[in-house]
Amino acid sequence: MLKRRIFEQAAELQEIEGWDRLLPVAQDKLNQLLTTKSQVFTIFIVARKSTSVEGDTGEAPESAEDMRAEEEKGDSLMRVVRCVVWRTKKEDKVVLVPIVRWEVLDYLPHEVIDFPDEER
Repeated sequence: MLKRRIFEQAAELQEIEGWDRLLPVAQDKLNQLLTTKSQVFTIFIVARKSTSVEGDTGEAPESAEDMRAEEEKGDSLMRVVRCVVWRTKKEDKVVLVPIVRWEVLDYLPHEVIDFPDEER
């Protein structure tokens, strides 16, 4: 039976049995032809509304730690929605085609961080 695997990076091809037996020219050619870039991805939007007596402060948390501290207070409502889209080109324009239209989730599937702490 053929063993299937999803690769996150093309460099992981080196882990495949027999890769080391390929000539370097063939390895280079395969690396040029293959990509791990996905055209299907999920968009998550998380909205919070304070229910505390003080109300919203109007300031968004600046770090993941600040966000966790806000969530631990337990004085806010949270809504999570997601949409799965396919990115394609039509006449030199990038178009997002919904595969799964916006749906409300009753859970946060994983920690959603808008921006990492380090520079992009």
